[in-house]
Amino acid sequence: MTDLRRKMEENSVTSGQSVMDIPLDDVNPVTFDALDHSKRQEDDFLVAATLINDAKYARNMNFRKSCVRSYIFYSRWHQRGLLYLALVLNLSLCIFEKPAVPGFELPFWATSLLELFCLVIFLIRIIHTAYFDEMEKFWRDTKHIVLIVILVLTIVDMFIYSMWITFAPIGAVRWSRAFRPFLIVNFPEGRQMRQAFRNIRRALPEVFNIFILFTLTLCLFSLLALKLYAHRHLHFPDGTPYFTNYIESIWQLYVLVTTANNPDVMMPAYDFSNWEALFFIIVLLVLLYIFMSIVLAAIYNSYRDNLKLPLTEVKDRMSFMETHCPTIYNSYISKVIKVAVRHRFFRWFFDALIFINAWIIGFDIDEADWFFLSIFMFEILLKLYVFGVKKFFRLFWNIFDFFVIVGALCFTIYDFIESEEQNNSYILDLFLVMRVLRLFKTFANIKRFRLVIMTIVNIAPSMSTYGMIMLIFYYTFAIIGMEVFHGLIRFHSYNETYTEQNNISFCGNIKLKHSDFYNEHYCSNNFNHIFKSLVVLVELTVDENEIYFVFKAGILFPFLFHYDSSITVLSLHKVLLTSGFVLVTNKFARLYFLAFHICCVVIILNIFIAFVIEAFILEYTLSKQRKRETDIEVIIKELGYKTGVYQPSKKTKLSKSPDKEGFADKEEQGAASDNTDTGSDTNSIEDVSLQKGFRFHLKKHGRKSMRIILQQMFEEEINESTGRKLTLDSVM
Repeated sequence: MTDLRRKMEENSVTSGQSVMDIPLDDVNPVTFDALDHSKRQEDDFLVAATLINDAKYARNMNFRKSCVRSYIFYSRWHQRGLLYLALVLNLSLCIFEKPAVPGFELPFWATSLLELFCLVIFLIRIIHTAYFDEMEKFWRDTKHIVLIVILVLTIVDMFIYSMWITFAPIGAVRWSRAFRPFLIVNFPEGRQMRQAFRNIRRALPEVFNIFILFTLTLCLFSLLALKLYAHRHLHFPDGTPYFTNYIESIWQLYVLVTTANNPDVMMPAYDFSNWEALFFIIVLLVLLYIFMSIVLAAIYNSYRDNLKLPLTEVKDRMSFMETHCPTIYNSYISKVIKVAVRHRFFRWFFDALIFINAWIIGFDIDEADWFFLSIFMFEILLKLYVFGVKKFFRLFWNIFDFFVIVGALCFTIYDFIESEEQNNSYILDLFLVMRVLRLFKTFANIKRFRLVIMTIVNIAPSMSTYGMIMLIFYYTFAIIGMEVFHGLIRFHSYNETYTEQNNISFCGNIKLKHSDFYNEHYCSNNFNHIFKSLVVLVELTVDENEIYFVFKAGILFPFLFHYDSSITVLSLHKVLLTSGFVLVTNKFARLYFLAFHICCVVIILNIFIAFVIEAFILEYTLSKQRKRETDIEVIIKELGYKTGVYQPSKKTKLSKSPDKEGFADKEEQGAASDNTDTGSDTNSIEDVSLQKGFRFHLKKHGRKSMRIILQQMFEEEINESTGRKLTLDSVM
């Protein structure tokens, strides 16, 4: 370029020359290598940004560097939204498929088209993953294999079912529907549920060992019961022989462990001799209070995990008014408003109004509705101004207040201006009830109640994760129950007269005549469609007489098993087998309900209980100590980059105390010092309007995630086991 400039200067002084010759050979041309280097550099920055974004949203997927743009498109919200839509639609098909919810049944070709649409979306998603992933890693990933196997089995099942209903429509079964919920787990977006399943799988070996010992002990006690009572010719109140069959003895004592038949199973022996009660007390003590507690302890001990903490920049937390109208937002009047809204008396005032409003609603004083709706709306507007829309809607009670107050105000205005008489009282009453529920908000502001409420709030994400896992098991067992049991029990009415021409009496099955199942009006508890099936499973989970209900509702196809009328079973009041179960089914039906009880009650619920216990202990411990800080938070605070902490400068006089070295005195920190827990519902929203420079803030919602809570639970144990602590030196 120097030679080129010199030649241009020479040409500029040459007289009579109108054309300047530029030697192009001396100019460095833009080569393809330079363009390729620029593109590679751009791709490197794009890969780095993508990795940072994945870390931010806790994604952990492999992708080739050359396919980073394809991976970015894969991660777009509309791509994930389409996948979620297909997953929900796929699970909802059971509402329209046989046996369908009454009034919602669609022909097979319609549900097949919808299912094929979902399968195509799933297949495209899998192919897209294989495109940007390394092929070797893709085929080594178990979740991809499971997805492909489920899709293949579903297509095969659809083909077989279509042939079945065409040539032999009676008894056709769609067995692949039970696999549908497992698609949610195995797509990359189901990472949290896969982690929960992984923890469950890791807990199973210890639980399995204990359960084997439990089963052996149960068999031993059953053998003792058989030898103790088989030759005493005892009977239950309905005349059923008492402990005369070994298999029945095992089943009865297993039911006793669930406390579903206690003390009914003991009473015949107890009437014979009062000393016989010792046997059943020992059974309960060993099997229920010792073994089941050990199962819970084993699950509790094996369920541990950890996770990192996210950081965010203060600038991203500024409100709309603070960003676009800083002069108005930081004016004197605005400062007064902000101080007033953040003050505890502001909260106390509106808490008192909530109590007064609840009292007025209880006495049906409708004239005061306008006043309370207006003042509560004014409260919401003030909070929106001070905290901004984004921060305001981060808090659950703010969202609840907004929709309740705004909804009640809109319906009240509509009811007031509507000239014709409209029946809107139900909706208005619903909003009145929701306004009364705001009393729980005031309970959250009371320190003694805050511990319990904050525990519920902090474990809410993990509760939703385990809720999805429970839903997966519920859905699977409901589909199996529908395929096996539907149509065998139907509800019509009670106290009917049976006729052969109208076989609808006794729950639609003459074999249930005079049974406890029919006499206690249980006919609506059946597996005739998905919603009824889910209700049955919920009853099995929460009802203390769950096994009793199992015995009465466990129906198998009668033509699959030979029924021996000489076999009778227990028919104890409210807790045991009924004659109806014997008349319409076979004892193999117990396997279905036993599997459900072990999977959902013994394992999943115990894991959930263990997590709740540890979370409550954590919250209780933190409430008795000062605010807990991680190593990263401590370093950020010492450097002066934490929100609400004074950043020392060269002109600041530092404290001479060795314990406070590097920090300004409290008097000099002023309002910028750490906020103490005043009990305010706005205390978690910091005022950063006057802070300058770069600050870090620990996201409050990050602490609520399942893995964040687990990190806080076991952070000290992790540090002790690894022999090191995480510092900024390792991440900078």
